[in-house]
Amino acid sequence: FCRVFTGIPRKDEKMIQATERLAQAADPADPWCQYWTSYCLFQMNRKLWHAWYARLEDVAKRQVGDGRLTGSWPPAWGHSRATTTALRVLSLQSIDRYARLLR
Repeated sequence: FCRVFTGIPRKDEKMIQATERLAQAADPADPWCQYWTSYCLFQMNRKLWHAWYARLEDVAKRQVGDGRLTGSWPPAWGHSRATTTALRVLSLQSIDRYARLLR
């Protein structure tokens, strides 16, 4: 995905193939993977992004709903609760947070 920012067109066949592979292989349970996949698909392919975003519904349901940790997510894959929560929020807000950089 970073190659787009170096000038490789979004419509380049290799970029399209890489985006499609990412959409299939990405694991939403991994907070970093979730964040970068959300950002990439939002920029590269809206149809794939909508399908990916639907997969994040399960992640959203794991948000802590009561007690002093309300609004956070349990730490994932060796990350702190703060890191996990920040990445989850950024991923789930990608539709509102990011402008389309690529046309």
